Amino acid sequence: MLTLLTAAFASPPTVQVTYVVRFDVDATGDQICSFTKLCDCTSTYVGTGNLVKETSDRLTFEGTWQRTANTCSDPLLVWDAGEGKAYHTLRHRNGRVTEWVAHRDAERYERLTSDMKAGGQFWMDAIDQPWPAASVTSTQRDGTTLAGAVKLDATHMLEITFPSGDQKTSP
Repeated sequence: MLTLLTAAFASPPTVQVTYVVRFDVDATGDQICSFTKLCDCTSTYVGTGNLVKETSDRLTFEGTWQRTANTCSDPLLVWDAGEGKAYHTLRHRNGRVTEWVAHRDAERYERLTSDMKAGGQFWMDAIDQPWPAASVTSTQRDGTTLAGAVKLDATHMLEITFPSGDQKTSP
């Protein structure tokens, strides 16, 4: 049932995903970075996929999900499939993209709230971008205090594009 998105594109739908996360520790964190291994750093992940399932509120693509650049230590890394297969699921509602999930298992597209790395999943929600669109971008910021002493800020940047052909002007 690949009808809604398929009708909008001149050729079969594909996706390209780029996710970049930047972590910044405060001055105290910078001073103890060599001991904690939690330092200012950046990781980049890239994925691709071909549309394999479409429902009224969800698109799932089968393809890749790899870390392509990294200066972060393991505790700050997210799940990636390495050389293996991965899936990308986009949820949309009321003409807006609401979330994106990269996942290892085809039917495990519901967001995990714990053990994401072990569960083979990573996601971003609160995207709130128009749909359908030729691309979707979202930049989100958050922060936490570690051990009550070190502030860690994160900037998450997601770009999803659909390069499989020019979007048709009408279905």
